[in-house]
Amino acid sequence: MTDVPAVAPRTIRPSSLPRPTIPMRRIGASLAAISALLGGAFKMAYVDPYSRSRRSQVVPDDDLDGRDPSW
Repeated sequence: MTDVPAVAPRTIRPSSLPRPTIPMRRIGASLAAISALLGGAFKMAYVDPYSRSRRSQVVPDDDLDGRDPSW
């Protein structure tokens, strides 16, 4: 039987190419904007209609421009 070395020689050469960069700030900013828009949409759809602080948009009685309010 022939002797096979257990450790093979390895050659690691550093790459001369620049490493690819990921625009992390742009990705983070877009994710923050998307989450803010989704949060606002869910709040508008599910929270605002049931909150007590929101008043209904009804025209007050004094803004009738001379019309009969009992009509």
